[in-house]
Amino acid sequence: MRFSSLFLPLFSVAVVFTTTPASAARAFEFIKFDASGDALPFSATQWTCVKDSTSGLIWEKKHSEGLNNAEFVSNYSNTQAYINMMNSTNFCGYDDWRLPDKDELQGLGRTVGTDSHLNTDFFPNSHNFWYWTSSQKSADKSKAWSIRSDFGFSRARDKNEKHHMRLVRD
Repeated sequence: MRFSSLFLPLFSVAVVFTTTPASAARAFEFIKFDASGDALPFSATQWTCVKDSTSGLIWEKKHSEGLNNAEFVSNYSNTQAYINMMNSTNFCGYDDWRLPDKDELQGLGRTVGTDSHLNTDFFPNSHNFWYWTSSQKSADKSKAWSIRSDFGFSRARDKNEKHHMRLVRD
Protein backbone atom coordinates (compact mmCIF):
# COMPACT_ATOMS: atom_id res chain seq x y z
CA MET A 1 0.00 0.00 0.00
CA ARG A 2 1.26 3.48 -0.81
CA PHE A 3 0.24 6.75 0.74
CA SER A 4 0.31 10.16 -0.84
CA SER A 5 -0.62 13.53 0.55
CA LEU A 6 -2.12 16.71 -0.80
CA PHE A 7 -1.80 19.94 1.17
CA LEU A 8 -4.51 22.56 0.80
CA PRO A 9 -2.88 25.71 2.28
CA LEU A 10 -6.01 27.83 2.22
CA PHE A 11 -7.68 25.44 4.65
CA SER A 12 -4.61 24.18 6.56
CA VAL A 13 -5.75 20.66 5.75
CA ALA A 14 -3.78 17.63 4.73
CA VAL A 15 -5.60 15.05 2.67
CA VAL A 16 -4.04 11.61 2.77
CA PHE A 17 -4.95 9.10 0.06
CA THR A 18 -4.21 5.41 0.00
CA THR A 19 -3.54 3.43 -3.14
CA THR A 20 -5.43 0.36 -2.00
CA PRO A 21 -8.31 -1.13 -3.96
CA ALA A 22 -11.33 1.18 -4.17
CA SER A 23 -13.32 -1.00 -1.78
CA ALA A 24 -10.73 -0.50 0.96
CA ALA A 25 -9.47 3.01 0.24
CA ARG A 26 -10.41 5.95 2.43
CA ALA A 27 -9.26 9.53 2.18
CA PHE A 28 -8.38 11.19 5.46
CA GLU A 29 -8.51 14.91 6.09
CA PHE A 30 -6.57 15.70 9.24
CA ILE A 31 -6.35 19.12 10.88
CA LYS A 32 -3.92 19.89 13.70
CA PHE A 33 -5.15 21.86 16.75
CA ASP A 34 -3.25 23.67 19.47
CA ALA A 35 -3.79 23.39 23.24
CA SER A 36 -6.67 25.89 23.06
CA GLY A 37 -8.47 23.99 20.31
CA ASP A 38 -7.54 26.40 17.51
CA ALA A 39 -6.68 25.06 14.05
CA LEU A 40 -3.04 25.14 13.03
CA PRO A 41 -1.38 25.09 9.62
CA PHE A 42 -0.38 21.74 8.18
CA SER A 43 3.29 22.67 8.68
CA ALA A 44 2.90 23.09 12.48
CA THR A 45 5.45 21.04 14.39
CA GLN A 46 3.69 21.30 17.76
CA TRP A 47 0.03 20.33 18.18
CA THR A 48 -2.19 18.87 20.86
CA CYS A 49 -5.03 17.11 19.06
CA VAL A 50 -6.12 16.17 15.56
CA LYS A 51 -9.47 16.43 13.81
CA ASP A 52 -10.43 13.77 11.31
CA SER A 53 -12.64 15.85 9.03
CA THR A 54 -13.98 12.71 7.39
CA SER A 55 -15.60 11.49 10.63
CA GLY A 56 -15.80 14.87 12.39
CA LEU A 57 -14.10 13.41 15.47
CA ILE A 58 -11.26 15.14 17.34
CA TRP A 59 -8.55 12.84 18.68
CA GLU A 60 -6.00 13.13 21.45
CA LYS A 61 -2.41 13.26 20.22
CA LYS A 62 -0.06 11.42 22.56
CA HIS A 63 3.08 13.17 23.76
CA SER A 64 6.42 11.89 24.99
CA GLU A 65 5.85 13.40 28.44
CA GLY A 66 3.21 15.15 30.51
CA LEU A 67 -0.43 14.44 31.27
CA ASN A 68 -1.17 12.45 28.13
CA ASN A 69 2.12 10.60 28.05
CA ALA A 70 2.28 7.92 25.37
CA GLU A 71 3.81 5.50 27.89
CA PHE A 72 0.75 5.55 30.17
CA VAL A 73 -1.18 2.28 30.34
CA SER A 74 -4.13 1.31 32.52
CA ASN A 75 -6.53 -1.48 33.22
CA TYR A 76 -10.09 -0.87 32.07
CA SER A 77 -11.42 0.09 35.51
CA ASN A 78 -9.10 3.12 35.61
CA THR A 79 -10.00 4.51 32.19
CA GLN A 80 -12.68 6.80 33.62
CA ALA A 81 -10.17 8.36 36.05
CA TYR A 82 -7.94 9.22 33.08
CA ILE A 83 -10.89 10.67 31.17
CA ASN A 84 -11.92 12.77 34.20
CA MET A 85 -8.35 14.02 34.63
CA MET A 86 -8.10 15.07 30.96
CA ASN A 87 -11.52 16.75 31.07
CA SER A 88 -10.61 18.67 34.25
CA THR A 89 -7.70 20.28 32.39
CA ASN A 90 -9.83 21.37 29.40
CA PHE A 91 -7.48 19.39 27.21
CA CYS A 92 -7.22 20.98 23.76
CA GLY A 93 -9.88 23.47 24.88
CA TYR A 94 -12.58 20.85 25.63
CA ASP A 95 -13.97 19.02 28.63
CA ASP A 96 -15.99 16.28 26.93
CA TRP A 97 -13.32 13.69 26.10
CA ARG A 98 -14.25 10.01 26.18
CA LEU A 99 -13.04 6.60 25.11
CA PRO A 100 -13.92 5.88 21.49
CA ASP A 101 -16.11 2.93 20.65
CA LYS A 102 -14.65 0.04 18.69
CA ASP A 103 -15.74 1.31 15.27
CA GLU A 104 -14.50 4.86 15.91
CA LEU A 105 -11.02 3.79 16.95
CA GLN A 106 -10.72 1.23 14.19
CA GLY A 107 -11.94 3.85 11.69
CA LEU A 108 -9.16 6.26 12.67
CA GLY A 109 -6.64 4.05 10.92
CA ARG A 110 -6.04 3.08 7.36
CA THR A 111 -6.94 -0.33 6.00
CA VAL A 112 -7.04 -3.07 8.67
CA GLY A 113 -4.11 -5.47 8.39
CA THR A 114 -1.57 -3.04 6.95
CA ASP A 115 1.78 -2.60 8.64
CA SER A 116 1.12 1.08 9.39
CA HIS A 117 -2.53 1.33 10.42
CA LEU A 118 -2.26 4.72 12.15
CA ASN A 119 -0.89 7.78 10.37
CA THR A 120 2.15 8.60 12.50
CA ASP A 121 2.63 11.94 10.72
CA PHE A 122 -0.38 13.17 12.70
CA PHE A 123 -0.23 10.70 15.60
CA PRO A 124 3.43 10.42 16.60
CA ASN A 125 4.40 8.73 19.87
CA SER A 126 1.83 6.03 19.21
CA HIS A 127 2.72 2.59 20.42
CA ASN A 128 2.10 -0.45 18.27
CA PHE A 129 0.03 -2.08 20.94
CA TRP A 130 -3.53 -2.42 22.22
CA TYR A 131 -5.75 0.62 22.90
CA TRP A 132 -8.94 0.41 24.98
CA THR A 133 -12.34 1.24 23.51
CA SER A 134 -15.61 1.91 25.32
CA SER A 135 -17.17 -1.16 23.66
CA GLN A 136 -17.62 -4.06 26.02
CA LYS A 137 -18.04 -7.64 24.94
CA SER A 138 -21.75 -8.43 25.29
CA ALA A 139 -21.28 -12.13 26.04
CA ASP A 140 -18.54 -11.60 28.64
CA LYS A 141 -18.67 -8.45 30.80
CA SER A 142 -15.12 -9.14 32.06
CA LYS A 143 -13.82 -8.13 28.61
CA ALA A 144 -13.76 -4.95 26.55
CA TRP A 145 -12.73 -4.44 22.95
CA SER A 146 -9.24 -3.17 22.17
CA ILE A 147 -7.70 -2.16 18.86
CA ARG A 148 -4.08 -2.80 17.83
CA SER A 149 -2.74 0.53 16.57
CA ASP A 150 -0.21 -1.02 14.22
CA PHE A 151 -2.51 -3.37 12.28
CA GLY A 152 -5.99 -2.22 13.31
CA PHE A 153 -7.14 -5.63 14.52
CA SER A 154 -9.75 -5.78 17.27
CA ARG A 155 -9.95 -8.26 20.10
CA ALA A 156 -11.94 -8.59 23.30
CA ARG A 157 -9.36 -8.25 26.09
CA ASP A 158 -9.60 -8.97 29.81
CA LYS A 159 -10.36 -5.72 31.66
CA ASN A 160 -7.54 -6.42 34.13
CA GLU A 161 -4.92 -6.15 31.39
CA LYS A 162 -3.12 -2.85 30.98
CA HIS A 163 -3.46 -1.08 27.65
CA HIS A 164 -3.02 2.38 26.17
CA MET A 165 -5.85 4.88 25.66
CA ARG A 166 -6.53 7.47 22.98
CA LEU A 167 -9.40 9.80 23.84
CA VAL A 168 -11.83 11.30 21.37
CA ARG A 169 -14.57 13.90 21.31
CA ASP A 170 -17.43 14.64 18.94
